Amino acid sequence: PRSLTAVAARFPGLTVASRRLVNAQYQQLQSQTDYLNDLILASIAALAAITVVNTLVMTMVDRRQALALLRRVGATSGQLLRATAWQSALAAGTGIVAGVAAGGVTLCTMTKAITGTWPYVPVAAGAAVTVAALTLTLAGTLGPTALILRRTARAQA
Repeated sequence: PRSLTAVAARFPGLTVASRRLVNAQYQQLQSQTDYLNDLILASIAALAAITVVNTLVMTMVDRRQALALLRRVGATSGQLLRATAWQSALAAGTGIVAGVAAGGVTLCTMTKAITGTWPYVPVAAGAAVTVAALTLTLAGTLGPTALILRRTARAQA
């Protein structure tokens, strides 16, 4: 008790709490920190997705003349959509493989250096990111292509 009074006198405003209270406060703080980290990560992912889709849409809009020319020489809308789908899938696959390679090297190196263990990425999370990347790529290319082909079909009719 005498040592506690000396410490309390030395540090005004100091309060003594039970271990249970301190642990509960720490858990609450950790929960808030985790929530903010998830929120920041989701914001970054959303901005990246918007950037990717915007870039793909603008690329497809730039291909209007090539699509119109292919339509004039006899290509059907279905053929052009399938060709665009294959091109998009190939681009997405290449991007996914390159992203996994670059991210994997960085993640493995940093995790091994900091913790001494290899990282663990759940299969479901990896599959979700892969499906999201493929879906964004296909939506960003096939949507504009379908609209462009519909407009060129109306113009030719």
